[in-house]
Amino acid sequence: MKKWKKIFALAVFALAVTLAAKSNTAAAAQITGVKQTDASTGSVKISWDAALASERYVVEVSDDMKNWYPKEDTSSTETRLAGLTAGKTYYVRVTGYKDWSIVLDKGILVNEASIPVDVVTVPEVKNISVAQSEAFTNSFSVKFSGAEDSGANFYQVYLNDTVVGESDSPVISVSGSFLPGSKYWCETYACRRSSSGFVAKGSAVYSYYKTLSEKLGINSFHISNMLWNINVAYFDVVNSNDVDGYQMQFLNAAGKEKKTFTQTSPDFRVENFMLGTFYQYRARTFVECGSEKVYSEWSGCRYIGIPKKVAVKKGSSLKINWGKVSGASKFVVKVSTSQNSGYKTVKTVSADKRSVTVKKFKNKKIQKTKRYYIRIYAQAVVGGKTVTTELPWEGSC
Repeated sequence: MKKWKKIFALAVFALAVTLAAKSNTAAAAQITGVKQTDASTGSVKISWDAALASERYVVEVSDDMKNWYPKEDTSSTETRLAGLTAGKTYYVRVTGYKDWSIVLDKGILVNEASIPVDVVTVPEVKNISVAQSEAFTNSFSVKFSGAEDSGANFYQVYLNDTVVGESDSPVISVSGSFLPGSKYWCETYACRRSSSGFVAKGSAVYSYYKTLSEKLGINSFHISNMLWNINVAYFDVVNSNDVDGYQMQFLNAAGKEKKTFTQTSPDFRVENFMLGTFYQYRARTFVECGSEKVYSEWSGCRYIGIPKKVAVKKGSSLKINWGKVSGASKFVVKVSTSQNSGYKTVKTVSADKRSVTVKKFKNKKIQKTKRYYIRIYAQAVVGGKTVTTELPWEGSC
């Protein structure tokens, strides 16, 4: 009988040792899977893996990884930590307890504190502005201003709920399947990102962003009307792209810039400028990026040269005299008896000889009672080639 008592005592002792070992093992295990799941300007939400031995979890917070203070205790495996500062990084760790006393606010430690994890709050974005800073034919850039004191350290641009640009810098290059001369409705976010990759996004700012149009074709712009008597010319740019404005530039025959017009409308009115000089002119579009304009490539050039004054006398001949056109190399004079067709070249003269006398037209003498229509075309040498004005001087007698 004594032998059996001795065996029973040894068994109880062994069981006690085993249970103590298991208890120490449980106490040594850390809480795992701590991660951030949500954020606001003043709070963060975290979750972690359940620990079988733990009945209560204590969440501690630190802002320097040295000084920790308990923030929450809960029986759940997730909690929201409130009362935090916007745009800031904190560190959290979770410890597991059993036999928790609400009165004493403590219990028996069964799971060691988790590895500290950094969490972030949403930046304060009310003083942040967003604007387009660059434009290209297939991409654009977005700049966040006023973010220095917000706590933002990460920036994102979304299009149709898809991230199309993100950066640690407040200037983001946005690229993708963008078409030239188009606008895109995007949402932008100033954020704070943790080292684990969680992004706490501020309020969205919505705006259109534009790509540059491609180089305008030579047929996309032209002179549409000329009022000779008051020296006013009208030019049109035909463009279906989404742009903020247009620029038209006039150069002399040698390529020196003479005048540039910049405006939001595609219809240009040019006063007291066109007559007396042979011009090359070209056009381009622009996109406004903040206070700056970003321009597309210049188009090719069209040409126009019109004399200031023309005098025509009709008797037994047509005597035509005109003023100088600076930069012109020669003039071609055409005549017709119909206003809109049938013009024939009657004379080609050098630039320094600005008068012609026409005694016959189509092998017939000039008739005093017949109306003749006259066009004078200026020509110039540009880039080694002879080019002709698209709009001649026109008159009749």
